[in-house]
Amino acid sequence: PRLKITIRVMFVHDIVQTLLDGKADLGLAFNLPSVPQLETLWKMDTRLGAVVSPEHPLAGQDSLPLSACQPYPLIFADKPMLIHGIVADAFAEAGLSVEPTFLANSIEAMKYLASAGDGIAFLSRFDIAEEQRNGVLTYVQIRDRTFGKNVLSLVQREKRNHGLAATMFAEEIIRALRSVME
Repeated sequence: PRLKITIRVMFVHDIVQTLLDGKADLGLAFNLPSVPQLETLWKMDTRLGAVVSPEHPLAGQDSLPLSACQPYPLIFADKPMLIHGIVADAFAEAGLSVEPTFLANSIEAMKYLASAGDGIAFLSRFDIAEEQRNGVLTYVQIRDRTFGKNVLSLVQREKRNHGLAATMFAEEIIRALRSVME
């Protein structure tokens, strides 16, 4: 009773600052910087891979080289998003010159574009867990190049009296995140 939960979508820098300012109890984000005042409650490396529709020619592969993606329309996260750099760097390190067909500032938009045609988005299994269960998208591991780290973390400000509600909500978030990957 009388519990209020507010959820906000923010950039990583804003999440960190909001926690440090005491304006939020918990933060959930990919690739959070190491900040001594933040305590990590849970984290998981969510490796990026090729995400395609089940009808895509590459969908039946267990794994594939990054170069196999080059002939298809590529769906990249927009440049301000952290995964843009991870994916662009992987292509550059592989010596592959690519120009994405689509840039999207929304994971949901990237998933829709991949499911609707022959494009390839670069996301994690975690990002598409529900769509994969429903047969809408398929994840294919990239074998010859590993993308940089893509770590999802749940954090809170250290040395603060965290109320029972925040602690219980953190436990519920962790339980839900673990169930997504089962």
